[in-house]
Amino acid sequence: MDQGPASFVTFSKTKDVNKETHTVSIDDLVKERDIPKIDFIKMDIEGAEINALNGAVKTIQEFRPKLAIAIYHQIEDFASVVNFISDLNLDYKFYLGHYTIYAQETILFAIPK
Repeated sequence: MDQGPASFVTFSKTKDVNKETHTVSIDDLVKERDIPKIDFIKMDIEGAEINALNGAVKTIQEFRPKLAIAIYHQIEDFASVVNFISDLNLDYKFYLGHYTIYAQETILFAIPK
C-alpha cells in the first residue's frame, strides 16, 4: 500500500488494498536467466523482506553475496532477518546502519567473512 514512508506490502486484499502484483523469486530469476554470479543483494521492499529472503536461499547459499536488507518496516525484523541469515550457517558478519533521525531507513548489512 503506497503511503509514502509508511508504505507496506500485504499478502491479502483489504478494503484499502485490492491491487495485485506478480513477482518472481531471486532463486527463480537466477535459474531462469542462468546468472553466473551474484555479488550483492539489496532489499527494501516494504515489509516483505523475509518472504523475499525465503525465495533467495539457494542463491545466498551458492554465492554468499553481500546483503543490505531493510529491517525497519516491522519491528520483529530486527531479530528475524538476522536470525534467518544466521541460521543459513554461511559465516556472515552483521552491521546496522541507520540513515535518518526518524524510525525509517535502518539497514542490516550482512558481509561474508
